[in-house]
Amino acid sequence: MKYFFHSMGDGRFYEDEGGEEFGNTEDAIRHAHRISAQLAEGGGFAGLLILLMNGTGEPIGQYRVASKSACQVQMH
Repeated sequence: MKYFFHSMGDGRFYEDEGGEEFGNTEDAIRHAHRISAQLAEGGGFAGLLILLMNGTGEPIGQYRVASKSACQVQMH
């Protein structure tokens, strides 16, 4: 199934137009954690929100980029 990793920050919405294929939701969730952690390590993205949605538009989770590590704030 295709999953989308949209993001929100500074009052702006950034749409993931291409998405990525994953065999299951757990793999997509792990990828969202990796994205959040990489952005946190890079700096300058603290507070950015990663919105994980499946290919049918169903929200899976929200992941906020922390200053040093990713933190899941909501999961469906």
